[in-house]
This record gives sequence, C-alpha cells and structure tokens, in this order.
Amino acid sequence: MLQLRDLPPSVDRPIDVPPEDEKQKPQVLASEGEAVVWTLPLAAGEAKVLDIKIPFRTMVSAADQDRVKQIHFDTRLDETLAYWKKRVTSGGMSIHTPDETLNGFYQAVLQHILVSEERDVTTGLTMCPCGTYDYNMFANETEIQVRLLDMRGLDQEAWRCLRPIVELQGSKPFPGRFKDTSAEFHGVKVDADHDYTHGGYNLNHGWTLWTLAEHYLFSRDDSWLRSIMPRMIRAANWIVDERHATMQQEPDGTPVPEYGLLPAGELEDNEDWEYWFAVNGYAYRGLRAAADVLSAVDSSEGERLKQQAVAYRDDIRRAALRAMAIAPVVPLRDGTFVPTIPPRASLHGRDLGWIRNVLYGAHSLVDCGVFDPNELVTTWTLEDYEDNLLMAPDSLSVPDRDWFSRGGVALQPNLVNLFVSYLERDQLPQELRSLYNDFAVSYYPDVNAFTEWVPTLGIGGGPFYKTSDEAAFLTWLRLALVRESGDRLYLNSGAPRAWLLPGRTIGVEHAATFFGQASFRIESHVDRGLVEATVSTPQRNRPRDIVLRVRHPQGSRMKRVELNGGDWSKFDSERELITIPVDRKVATVRVFYR
Repeated sequence: MLQLRDLPPSVDRPIDVPPEDEKQKPQVLASEGEAVVWTLPLAAGEAKVLDIKIPFRTMVSAADQDRVKQIHFDTRLDETLAYWKKRVTSGGMSIHTPDETLNGFYQAVLQHILVSEERDVTTGLTMCPCGTYDYNMFANETEIQVRLLDMRGLDQEAWRCLRPIVELQGSKPFPGRFKDTSAEFHGVKVDADHDYTHGGYNLNHGWTLWTLAEHYLFSRDDSWLRSIMPRMIRAANWIVDERHATMQQEPDGTPVPEYGLLPAGELEDNEDWEYWFAVNGYAYRGLRAAADVLSAVDSSEGERLKQQAVAYRDDIRRAALRAMAIAPVVPLRDGTFVPTIPPRASLHGRDLGWIRNVLYGAHSLVDCGVFDPNELVTTWTLEDYEDNLLMAPDSLSVPDRDWFSRGGVALQPNLVNLFVSYLERDQLPQELRSLYNDFAVSYYPDVNAFTEWVPTLGIGGGPFYKTSDEAAFLTWLRLALVRESGDRLYLNSGAPRAWLLPGRTIGVEHAATFFGQASFRIESHVDRGLVEATVSTPQRNRPRDIVLRVRHPQGSRMKRVELNGGDWSKFDSERELITIPVDRKVATVRVFYR
C-alpha cells in the first residue's frame, strides 16, 4: 500500500485510486501529508520494485497524467543516457591530455551546465544559474560559464545563457548611489513573481559587457552584434556618465581619492557601499572590450568609446597608486617589504575578510588590464598574495609549512586568476602549481564535481556541481592549451613537461578562438630524440602570429626544427617556442633534440 503520512507519522491516508470508468478525470490526491510511505508484505527472497515518477511540473489534466503513465524507467533511462552522451560529445572543442581525470572532468562539466538550465515559461528565456541546485543567476558567474561555452565553440548555447541578462537590462538595479539604473546589466527579473536575480554585485555590469564582446570575437557574427549594439552602447555610456559624479576636487583643488571612479556601491557578497577597485576594474574591462568590438561595425562609435576607456584606465590607475602610496608596506617571507594596493579608495591598508582582500583585491586590477602583467606593481601584488594573503588565518595555508603544497589558491580558488597572470608572465612553475593546487582542493572524484569554496581541506562549502567554478577551472585549462593574446595565438603554452614523456600525446580539436577554429596534436618520441606535432591553423581572420610551445620532459633544448618536411629556423630553443606560419592551413612540425 502506498500512503501519504505526516512527519512525525500520524494517521495513514491511502492514495485514492479512481475506478476504471473515471480514469479520464484528473487524479488528485484526496489527502495531504509530508512523506510518502510504501508498505507491502515481502516473503523471504522476494523483491519488489517501486517506480516513482516526479514530473518537472504538476500534471493536473487526465491527458498529461496518461502521458506520464506511458513513461517506463528502463526505456527512459536508456533515452536519457543516449541524449546526454550525444549532447556532450557532438560538436565543439575536444581535448585530450595524458591526465584522464582532467579529460573526464572536461566532459562532465558540460552536462553539469546544461542540466542546470531553467526555462522561464512566460518569456521562453533560458536561465543559467551558477549551481545545479538552489541557485539563481549571479550575472558574473553565469558569464564564466558562457565564456567556456564560447571557447568550446557552442555559441548558440552561450547566447541562450547571455540573452536574459541582455534583454532584461535594467529590470532590477544593483545597490549603489547611481543616478540611472535603466542601462545596468545585472537583473533578470521577468515580473514580480519571477525574479531570477541573485545578489547585488556591482561587478556584473562590466563583466557582462566584456562577455558580450568576447562572444562576438568567437563568432564574428556581425548581424548579431548589430542587433545588440544599442544595448551595449547604452551600457557603455552608463559607465561614462556615472563616473562623472565622482570627478570632484578637495577644497585645496586636488582630486578626491575616488576621482573618476563609479559611485559607491556593493562589491560582492559583502554589502557595504564603497569605491571598489575591482568593480571599476571590470567596468573598464567591459568598456574597453565593447569599444574594440563595436569598431568592427561602427568605427566612429568604437573610437569614441576607446578614448573614454583610456581616460577611465588612467583615472583608476591614479586612484589605485594614490591608495598604495598612503598604505603601509607589507613584509615578504624573504625579509623584504613591498607596497600594496587596498581593495578600495581611501583605505589605509587591509580591509576585512578574504572576499575584499583576496577575491577582489589588488589582483583584480591586473586581471582586468588596468595594470599590465609584467609591471612592477603586478610583481608586488603577486608577491603579497603568495606570502601574505594566501597564508592568512582565513586562507588555506600556514607560512613555512604549506607555501608550496597549499599555496597559490584562495578559499574560493576559481575566482582568483593568479594562474592567468603567471601564464601571461611566462612563469610556468607558478602557473602549474596554481592550476593543480586549485584542482586538488576543489575536486570530488566520487561525483566528478567541484563545490563552491573550500573552508578547509576536504570540506567543501556551498553547493556541489558549482558550475561557474567548474567552468572557471576549465577556462584555465583551455588557456594553458589555447590562448589568445592580442593578435597572437599561443598553443600548448602552459602544459606540464610530464605530458610529453615518451609515448604521450596532447591534443585539442575544433577549438573556437578569436581567429577561427584551431586544432593541434603533439606526440612525444623523446626516447628517440623527437617530438612531432600537427597544427590546423585558424583561417577565418588570421592572427599575426601562431606560437607553439613544445616542452621537453627533461628540459632538453631543441637542436633543429622541420616544418612540412623542410628546415625551419623560426624557433626559440631557450623558451621552447616555434612560430607557425599563419598562411599554412596545416603545418606538420618535427622537433629534434639530437
């Protein structure tokens, strides 16, 4: 007998089973309760199976209920498995590394993202939250997933996730002292009863502009860009207009500390309103990226916004360096001291907590291009993160004991892009330590998933299948294998040496890039003094340079290189880099070590 019972158990209420002649009428339970209990007699050695069907929405009509009756577990299981196998293996970028755990994780995360999507019934818009269970949409974390989808060449899936943020522009403002909220990229509020917005992150506006610009760079769809250009220009002008409010002077005529920054507002989960450098860093990143891509269809508008972006960057740098000048220097582990940039204007030193200091501290300005990767300020920032911020009481590490085994990662490791800075600086040992330590503290092999953050080793915080954090890590992995830098394309620039031990291969097929589709495969025969590679170059809009890195597992230097059967001189033996001609659709490379 199948019953509904209250918790704690009370009076049994059997489910009413209608007579045969009433089967076309809606079957509604005659009683209510908080638990379903199945009871039946079971003889020794006997087994019974109960199939429970739980539709996504309540089936009220008799016709709908009849449809549910036709669903059987065995056939639906096979159908579901076949559906997802096809979704995650058909089309888009594929990767193969010698690390099967990474290969499997790369395959699994696409399913995590797609299965988490929700469809708003009224508008038909697809909502893409940042976790498989009980999360709505933080725009910035939705867009981390969008970036991975774009990198995989799944531009339609990426646009489905971006579209609600764009079309519901201004639907719900984020907290702050802003004059106009109608152009803000943040809210996904359909109506009073259907609001998918989570949080009040001021980061979202610039992050969305940047993601829209990158979406165009991957697809080069001019008609799509023209269709959303009015919204992008409104969003860009919002940044230009809002920052005028802070262009004020002190009584002595000097600029105020927040001069040229956006008005005060929320940063992230912390709700205090301040002049956050990270918020302004992402707003600059979005403005600069929008200006670059809008130039493709409207050169005058693009040029106007480029000039605004340059001026904005100058103001952010001036405010950040002024804050650095009045903040105390901090000690490093080697006995030296370095200056630091506080997370907000007018603050003389550290702020409270790891979200302000680490997640969205000074490194955000490096990540967003306000400071270049190789500037001295960036070096100081990275040293401070490594020796202090990532060794603090509210981090994972203890100085002198854990600097290597737990170093380079924050409590929410996938939101601090130290990996990217190290890769851009060509500091590969630091890059790989950051990549692998991040994976080690985040990964749960039993369910092939990440959680949101790591309060302490072995204990995850937030939801499992935290899709945005999973996507952020895989974006790093993709950048280690395929990375755009200005008008250059780097292949295999951040892979470990161990991946080219004898007999191993590294392969990427059908990678979407800013220049078109690219593939490569590297096979190691270093036991015979040889590595072979095949590169399929992007031809849609060619990069200026294509650079392939081949790292010998023991660090041996290249003696000679052949390209398509002939001697090739464009290689750097010290840095293990080979320049591939952009006009060759396919290049076959042989690297000799003897």
